Amino acid sequence: MVHVNSVAKYVSIFKLEGSDGLRSEPRGPKQSWKLVADVRGKILWIVMKEGVREYAAIQERLERQWNQKVSIESIRQVLLDNGLVEEKIKGEPQEQGDLFFGTGPGNWG
Repeated sequence: MVHVNSVAKYVSIFKLEGSDGLRSEPRGPKQSWKLVADVRGKILWIVMKEGVREYAAIQERLERQWNQKVSIESIRQVLLDNGLVEEKIKGEPQEQGDLFFGTGPGNWG
């Protein structure tokens, strides 16, 4: 069964856009959001051949040389995927105690 609100939505879309508006669109990010192989290659070129090591500098170089706007997080992900940076967790590693048989404060052991 289709809800009345869904029917109203489809009628409204049909009035505005005709049958083209009722056609399903591909899901996922639009092309401009995808980081295509060409941009990945440019990021790797800037890092490996030009020696640029700062995310902001890589971002600026992409925009200046190739008019490519790429987020720092996307740049970081490309470098992570290619083993050029390591993902680290801040802080000193803590010794993990036994959940049930620990001897620290608040434990019954």
